[in-house]
Amino acid sequence: MSENNKEVVRRLRAAGDARDEATLNEIIADGFVAHVAGMGDADKATWMRNVSMFYTAFSGLTGPINDLVAEGDRVALRLTFSGTHTADIFGVPASHKSVKFEGFFIFRLADGKIVEEWGCMDVAGLMQQIAGTSAD
Repeated sequence: MSENNKEVVRRLRAAGDARDEATLNEIIADGFVAHVAGMGDADKATWMRNVSMFYTAFSGLTGPINDLVAEGDRVALRLTFSGTHTADIFGVPASHKSVKFEGFFIFRLADGKIVEEWGCMDVAGLMQQIAGTSAD
């Protein structure tokens, strides 16, 4: 089961980077709930909008997998996103700066679909890069 679940998360990452909404819809369960630090809880539709927001704001955004660990129905993922800030996000206009920021996520899967996510992204570090703000 763990290896199959890891493959689903690999598909999630590939679909995100490819902006493949059909695959995302296929592998994310309808009752999906995301708990992402600083962004509050999100249902599937809200999560899809949030993902789209990041891919719109950062052209060429990719998130290659650094670590992928699975046990039972859980998969832990660490990745480093990189891209270019080409559109407004969080009220910050496009800076055209290259960015790199980390993300850590744990997914719970059932019946081959992602049903829940817990995550944290380095938004403070991202903001420092695009707006020159301090993390203090």
